[in-house]
Amino acid sequence: MMLKNVVVRKNHLNDLIAVIFSNFFKVYIIMSNQTSNIDLIIITPCSRPYNLDKLYNSIDFNKITLWCIIYDTRHMEFIKRYSNNPKIIELECKDEGTAGHQIRNMALNIIDDGLLYFLDDDNIMHPFFWNLMDHFKSGHLHTFNLLYQNGTILYGNNPTPKNIDTSQYVFDKSLVNNIRFNMSNYCADGIFIKTIYENNKENTIYFNHIAAYYNWLNKDQPLPLI
Repeated sequence: MMLKNVVVRKNHLNDLIAVIFSNFFKVYIIMSNQTSNIDLIIITPCSRPYNLDKLYNSIDFNKITLWCIIYDTRHMEFIKRYSNNPKIIELECKDEGTAGHQIRNMALNIIDDGLLYFLDDDNIMHPFFWNLMDHFKSGHLHTFNLLYQNGTILYGNNPTPKNIDTSQYVFDKSLVNNIRFNMSNYCADGIFIKTIYENNKENTIYFNHIAAYYNWLNKDQPLPLI
């Protein structure tokens, strides 16, 4: 038995082998307690671990398959914080990159299937996300609207650079193929999702509802780019 939805890629074997063994008897718990009919994996690139408890408290663990926290350990120690939760795995990444894109690429390389959602470590889940989740479909890209702290709404019906944030889309891993984030481009998240959208317009579902926040834990939140 292997950890559900995670495939051991050769270049990450050392990171994952301990996770697989430690979760050998936990996989059944993950599968049997699942209340949603889809597999949703939340991915968090982490360089601000002091925010993680706030993210944790915003997640409905009854509806997800896995929360994958990948620590950016270029400048901090690798410390696991949630070893007792069978729906959380904690890994580390020392690759160079901008805005956590190298970590997102690592996640894409080791997670084999399921619906994926990026939750940054300066953000929390929007409560209405869990209502929308009941309408998510395998094999699709889903987009929705985002709320800024100042009340501005960024709409998810135009998934292009500077018009969409990582917290505004959920996508099936099967749509990704070899698409990856440009690790040196700050706007790589928009480029990434635009590419998937252009290739899968017929498999895209837009929900005209606010179901995401923008950098909600960042007190110095920048204004929308557009």
